[in-house]
Amino acid sequence: MVLDELAHAANAGCPTEELLARGLSLVLAVTRLPVGIACLCPAGKETPTVVETRGLRPATARVVERAFPLAVPDDLLVAALPRLPVPPATRDLLGAEGISRGVVVPLLSARGPSGALVGLGRGRAAVRAPRTLLRSITLELGSAVGSTLFRQGLQAANSDLLRLLTLVKILGEPRSLEDTLTTVAAAARSFAAAVAVDVWLANTTTRQLYRIVLLEPPGPWRIDRARSFAYGQSLVGWVAETAKPAFLRVAFDDPRFRDQDWARERGIASFYAFPLRFMDRLVGVLSVGTAAPVSSAQLSLVEAYSDHAALAIGQAELRRRLET
Repeated sequence: MVLDELAHAANAGCPTEELLARGLSLVLAVTRLPVGIACLCPAGKETPTVVETRGLRPATARVVERAFPLAVPDDLLVAALPRLPVPPATRDLLGAEGISRGVVVPLLSARGPSGALVGLGRGRAAVRAPRTLLRSITLELGSAVGSTLFRQGLQAANSDLLRLLTLVKILGEPRSLEDTLTTVAAAARSFAAAVAVDVWLANTTTRQLYRIVLLEPPGPWRIDRARSFAYGQSLVGWVAETAKPAFLRVAFDDPRFRDQDWARERGIASFYAFPLRFMDRLVGVLSVGTAAPVSSAQLSLVEAYSDHAALAIGQAELRRRLET
């Protein structure tokens, strides 16, 4: 009966987050567990996205909502805390909450895992897990959520493509170099859902990069971003030197990334940098810092956009030289 209601809600266009919230309520009700976590598995992202937590202390809930690296199993899993498919640091975090056991209900669709519903308990009592019902949730709710995510992905792809074409048209219009750089930064920030975006111009004679535009959250900040780098220095300098993009899903693991204190203060975890070339000449570097790794679709979009941005910047520089 409840599963029929969930299926009907999915067919009626119920938001994915609400479907997961209803599914989590059902899992917690039948297992009688006090703590719950509902996750989505968007395409192109390695770590599930937490959409709801229940029964955790606020401080713990905030940590879990930022990152919950659950390895979604292929089948229903009922296990003690040491066997739950999360990294040791996450187990330690849950253990500090008194969590001792749990159940992971994977949501499976034809396209792979679409999410997971996790129930967690304290104490030594065994988990009450009606497997037939929970496996029905795995298949039926998983299929519904997977279909909803697929539809949303198509809609987002069409929307992003339209935005890209619109921005390419805008960049093709004659405009000042400053206006072009600001437009490039704002669009890249939107495409990548970025925390911060820099546009660096290259001086090929001195082999230096100079930051012209920086978009970041309003401060005040204790640590400022460097304003220039030599070719080969830091990540953007490496991109200028090699003319290759750099994709750091975990920015702090890479020694080329020098501005780590600046990034930590702003909540940046991943960093991406793209060379901007015009007529076989480097005109600059576009760098993007995000709070979490971006999807492969987002990355492809920003990379395609950077090619058009380079053309617009090169043309704006050329017009400035001709005018002077």
